[in-house]
Amino acid sequence: MRRLIFSALLNLLPSALLAGDFTYDCHGQTRFVHRGAPSTYPADDKRSYLIANKQLEGMQCETTENGFACFGLTAQQAMRRVLIDTIAKTVSDKLELPTSELIFEGRCD
Repeated sequence: MRRLIFSALLNLLPSALLAGDFTYDCHGQTRFVHRGAPSTYPADDKRSYLIANKQLEGMQCETTENGFACFGLTAQQAMRRVLIDTIAKTVSDKLELPTSELIFEGRCD
């Protein structure tokens, strides 16, 4: 019975996170990929993510099994996808351009 209650509460966690404002400060590495081949060495980077009213920088966010996913077009018409795993405390932020990608992957506090 305890396991069932714990499982139910764990499944509700992502929905509860999107109910209000949520901030994640993350550190990791950014890398640039051009036409499928890495063009730069990964560089240390820090990023902050603020999700307010189910949006991240104008992108709509949805709950997932482990956290949430935000995606949409930027002002420059590039596709951006942000996946934050609230259980593992990781983030993957990918900006997809026609011939290249800018990818940030890291751990969050």
